Amino acid sequence: MAGENLTDTLSVFKATLEECRELYVSSAQQYPHLIDKSGDEFVRLMDDLHRALVLKIYVVVCEADQQWSLAERALAEVLFLHMWGKPLTGEQLRATAREAAEDAQKIKWYSMIRPFDRIEPLRDRIGALETIVMRRANLIGRADGVLQEAEAAAIRAIRSGLR
Repeated sequence: MAGENLTDTLSVFKATLEECRELYVSSAQQYPHLIDKSGDEFVRLMDDLHRALVLKIYVVVCEADQQWSLAERALAEVLFLHMWGKPLTGEQLRATAREAAEDAQKIKWYSMIRPFDRIEPLRDRIGALETIVMRRANLIGRADGVLQEAEAAAIRAIRSGLR
Protein backbone atom coordinates (compact mmCIF):
# COMPACT_ATOMS: atom_id res chain seq x y z
CA MET A 1 0.00 0.00 0.00
CA ALA A 2 1.32 3.44 -0.86
CA GLY A 3 2.75 5.46 2.02
CA GLU A 4 0.08 8.17 1.92
CA ASN A 5 -2.74 5.62 1.91
CA LEU A 6 -1.11 3.71 4.77
CA THR A 7 -0.76 6.93 6.77
CA ASP A 8 -4.47 7.60 6.25
CA THR A 9 -5.35 4.02 7.20
CA LEU A 10 -3.23 4.23 10.36
CA SER A 11 -4.91 7.50 11.31
CA VAL A 12 -8.40 6.05 10.86
CA PHE A 13 -7.34 2.86 12.65
CA LYS A 14 -6.11 4.89 15.63
CA ALA A 15 -9.36 6.86 15.66
CA THR A 16 -11.42 3.65 15.73
CA LEU A 17 -9.34 2.35 18.64
CA GLU A 18 -10.05 5.53 20.56
CA GLU A 19 -13.72 5.42 19.58
CA CYS A 20 -14.02 1.85 20.86
CA ARG A 21 -12.32 2.71 24.15
CA GLU A 22 -14.57 5.75 24.55
CA LEU A 23 -17.69 3.65 23.99
CA TYR A 24 -16.68 1.09 26.62
CA VAL A 25 -15.31 3.51 29.21
CA SER A 26 -18.09 6.07 28.87
CA SER A 27 -20.63 3.29 29.28
CA ALA A 28 -19.06 2.37 32.61
CA GLN A 29 -18.76 5.98 33.69
CA GLN A 30 -22.37 6.74 32.82
CA TYR A 31 -23.79 3.68 34.60
CA PRO A 32 -21.35 2.80 37.44
CA HIS A 33 -24.18 1.64 39.70
CA LEU A 34 -25.32 -1.19 37.40
CA ILE A 35 -22.89 -3.87 38.56
CA ASP A 36 -21.61 -5.09 41.91
CA LYS A 37 -18.27 -3.31 41.60
CA SER A 38 -17.10 0.18 42.38
CA GLY A 39 -17.31 2.71 39.56
CA ASP A 40 -13.54 2.58 39.07
CA GLU A 41 -13.59 -1.22 38.89
CA PHE A 42 -16.35 -1.11 36.28
CA VAL A 43 -14.35 1.38 34.20
CA ARG A 44 -11.25 -0.86 34.42
CA LEU A 45 -13.32 -3.91 33.48
CA MET A 46 -14.82 -2.16 30.47
CA ASP A 47 -11.40 -0.87 29.41
CA ASP A 48 -10.03 -4.42 29.62
CA LEU A 49 -12.97 -5.72 27.57
CA HIS A 50 -12.31 -3.08 24.93
CA ARG A 51 -8.64 -4.15 24.77
CA ALA A 52 -9.63 -7.77 24.35
CA LEU A 53 -12.09 -6.86 21.61
CA VAL A 54 -9.70 -4.73 19.55
CA LEU A 55 -7.03 -7.41 19.87
CA LYS A 56 -9.38 -10.21 18.84
CA ILE A 57 -10.59 -8.28 15.79
CA TYR A 58 -7.00 -7.63 14.73
CA VAL A 59 -5.91 -11.23 15.18
CA VAL A 60 -8.91 -12.81 13.47
CA VAL A 61 -8.61 -10.67 10.35
CA CYS A 62 -4.79 -10.70 10.14
CA GLU A 63 -4.50 -14.44 10.56
CA ALA A 64 -7.18 -15.17 7.96
CA ASP A 65 -4.85 -14.98 4.97
CA GLN A 66 -1.91 -16.47 6.92
CA GLN A 67 0.36 -13.58 5.94
CA TRP A 68 1.49 -10.65 8.04
CA SER A 69 1.91 -7.76 5.62
CA LEU A 70 3.91 -4.62 6.28
CA ALA A 71 0.66 -2.68 6.58
CA GLU A 72 -0.66 -5.16 9.16
CA ARG A 73 2.59 -4.80 11.11
CA ALA A 74 2.15 -1.04 11.11
CA LEU A 75 -1.40 -1.54 12.43
CA ALA A 76 0.01 -3.82 15.15
CA GLU A 77 2.39 -1.05 16.24
CA VAL A 78 -0.56 1.36 16.58
CA LEU A 79 -2.68 -1.30 18.31
CA PHE A 80 -0.08 -2.22 20.93
CA LEU A 81 0.76 1.42 21.59
CA HIS A 82 -2.96 2.02 22.18
CA MET A 83 -3.35 -1.03 24.41
CA TRP A 84 -0.27 -0.66 26.56
CA GLY A 85 0.99 2.88 25.94
CA LYS A 86 4.35 1.55 24.86
CA PRO A 87 5.77 1.36 21.32
CA LEU A 88 6.90 -2.05 20.11
CA THR A 89 9.03 -2.75 17.04
CA GLY A 90 11.11 -5.51 15.51
CA GLU A 91 11.36 -8.81 17.35
CA GLN A 92 9.49 -7.44 20.36
CA LEU A 93 6.55 -6.61 18.06
CA ARG A 94 6.63 -10.06 16.43
CA ALA A 95 6.85 -11.89 19.75
CA THR A 96 4.05 -9.84 21.28
CA ALA A 97 1.87 -10.37 18.21
CA ARG A 98 2.42 -14.15 18.39
CA GLU A 99 1.54 -14.22 22.08
CA ALA A 100 -1.46 -11.97 21.53
CA ALA A 101 -2.70 -14.24 18.74
CA GLU A 102 -2.63 -17.22 21.10
CA ASP A 103 -4.43 -15.25 23.81
CA ALA A 104 -7.05 -13.88 21.42
CA GLN A 105 -8.03 -17.37 20.28
CA LYS A 106 -9.12 -18.18 23.84
CA ILE A 107 -11.46 -15.21 24.09
CA LYS A 108 -15.11 -15.67 23.12
CA TRP A 109 -16.86 -12.87 21.25
CA TYR A 110 -19.79 -12.79 23.63
CA SER A 111 -17.59 -12.30 26.69
CA MET A 112 -16.30 -9.03 25.24
CA ILE A 113 -19.70 -7.61 24.31
CA ARG A 114 -21.71 -9.12 27.14
CA PRO A 115 -22.24 -5.86 29.07
CA PHE A 116 -23.93 -4.38 26.01
CA ASP A 117 -26.31 -7.35 25.91
CA ARG A 118 -26.90 -7.92 29.62
CA ILE A 119 -27.06 -4.38 31.00
CA GLU A 120 -30.30 -2.77 29.91
CA PRO A 121 -29.15 0.85 29.34
CA LEU A 122 -26.10 -0.32 27.37
CA ARG A 123 -28.25 -2.20 24.85
CA ASP A 124 -28.91 1.11 23.11
CA ARG A 125 -25.19 1.23 22.30
CA ILE A 126 -24.90 -2.17 20.63
CA GLY A 127 -25.46 -0.66 17.18
CA ALA A 128 -22.59 1.78 17.73
CA LEU A 129 -20.41 -1.08 18.93
CA GLU A 130 -21.19 -3.21 15.86
CA THR A 131 -20.39 -0.26 13.60
CA ILE A 132 -17.01 0.29 15.27
CA VAL A 133 -16.16 -3.40 15.15
CA MET A 134 -17.04 -3.80 11.49
CA ARG A 135 -15.21 -0.61 10.50
CA ARG A 136 -12.09 -1.85 12.30
CA ALA A 137 -12.33 -5.31 10.76
CA ASN A 138 -12.67 -3.85 7.26
CA LEU A 139 -9.77 -1.44 7.82
CA ILE A 140 -7.54 -4.32 8.86
CA GLY A 141 -8.69 -6.52 5.98
CA ARG A 142 -7.99 -3.81 3.42
CA ALA A 143 -4.79 -2.45 5.01
CA ASP A 144 -2.56 -4.17 2.47
CA GLY A 145 -4.70 -2.93 -0.41
CA VAL A 146 -6.70 -6.01 -1.31
CA LEU A 147 -9.38 -7.77 0.70
CA GLN A 148 -8.66 -11.47 0.26
CA GLU A 149 -11.54 -13.97 0.36
CA ALA A 150 -10.17 -15.46 3.60
CA GLU A 151 -10.22 -12.00 5.19
CA ALA A 152 -13.75 -11.36 3.92
CA ALA A 153 -14.82 -14.67 5.45
CA ALA A 154 -13.17 -13.67 8.75
CA ILE A 155 -15.07 -10.38 8.70
CA ARG A 156 -18.35 -12.23 8.10
CA ALA A 157 -17.50 -14.54 11.01
CA ILE A 158 -16.90 -11.52 13.24
CA ARG A 159 -20.29 -10.12 12.30
CA SER A 160 -21.87 -13.49 13.16
CA GLY A 161 -19.99 -13.62 16.45
CA LEU A 162 -21.48 -10.31 17.48
CA ARG A 163 -25.06 -11.50 17.08
